[in-house]
Amino acid sequence: MLNVFCISGTVINKPELTVMPYDIKQCEITIAVKRPYANAQGIYEDDLITLETWRGLADIASLIAPGTRINATGRVDARINET
Repeated sequence: MLNVFCISGTVINKPELTVMPYDIKQCEITIAVKRPYANAQGIYEDDLITLETWRGLADIASLIAPGTRINATGRVDARINET
C-alpha cells in the first residue's frame, strides 16, 4: 500500500518557520488549490491545504513568497489534537 501524494497550488501567506528543541526546524505552508468543478453558482472554489516540512527543507520552504505556485510531493499523516 502506498502513501504518496502530489499536489500543486499557490502559496497564500508567508510560511511559518518554527525551531523545535535540538535545533530541529519545521515550516508550515498554506496553499490554495482550485477545485476542478464549479459549485451551484458556477464559481470554482479553492481548497486551503497546509503542508508541513522539516529540517533542511523547512529552511528552503520558509523563503517562498506568497503568490508563488508550487508543486509538492509527500505523504499523508494525521494526528489527534487533544485540547
